[in-house]
Amino acid sequence: MIPNTAAGLLAIILVVLPGIPGDYVYRNVAGVSWREKEMRHLLRLLGYSVVGLAAYTIAAGSWNLPPPTYVFPSTFAGSGPSVPELRNIAIAYVGHLIGSGVAGLAGALFVLGLSKITPIGAQRDAWDHFVNKTSARRWVLVHLRTGEVYAGMLEHADIQVEPDYRDIILREPALFDETTGLYTSSTQQHVFLTGGSIASIATVLDPSLDARISPPGCTLFERRDADEDRDATVPTPSATPATGPDSEGGLTSANTDFSTKGAKPTTTSGAGEEVASR
Repeated sequence: MIPNTAAGLLAIILVVLPGIPGDYVYRNVAGVSWREKEMRHLLRLLGYSVVGLAAYTIAAGSWNLPPPTYVFPSTFAGSGPSVPELRNIAIAYVGHLIGSGVAGLAGALFVLGLSKITPIGAQRDAWDHFVNKTSARRWVLVHLRTGEVYAGMLEHADIQVEPDYRDIILREPALFDETTGLYTSSTQQHVFLTGGSIASIATVLDPSLDARISPPGCTLFERRDADEDRDATVPTPSATPATGPDSEGGLTSANTDFSTKGAKPTTTSGAGEEVASR
């Protein structure tokens, strides 16, 4: 015998849990925000469960599938459901889970599309984008507040937390040696770094994955002398128009060294970095 109160709680749990696949799909496609309130997360969880239940109910009526009787507490009251009823409940529950996942995907695509035409809409946080998009299959350089610099592959990072709690796990860590200017691989396979100890993280350029407008080592702009700016305003028959942005600041395109002398760390083979400041 299942008490009526326990039967009601069981029905509520079975209705809420199917929202997890929808929420999981939504988070992976549309991204998450560490500033999101728990109530909003709970409402999204319930919303995808309800939409998934409605989608399955419509499909069940069209394809002669078992109805989702588990949403009614009376299903579990008394002696509980029989074996055939449990089989039908399992089929309906799987359909409910699938419907929730489809609803989460539709919701994520809608939000992404809405964010392209209006500023009102959820977008992936910069840290979430860096971890899941930018650093995928790339070497990263982790600058610590102590001055040490590690190179490695990002194995895991805590995303939906405040900045000081964004801990990471680095795979195949290599420590930067100031004497040789090289990264020396250690015997460690993984290293755990707390979020509070990290100053910034940079991805290393991979020519097979990254397409760049400016090659590593070049400078986009240089400052010109005032005399050159004055001469540039006087047209001559042989003069050619400037191609770079040339305003009162005197900036024009150039191809000079972009690196900072004495900076550390430096990457070999002209590797570029994409930095996520913390």
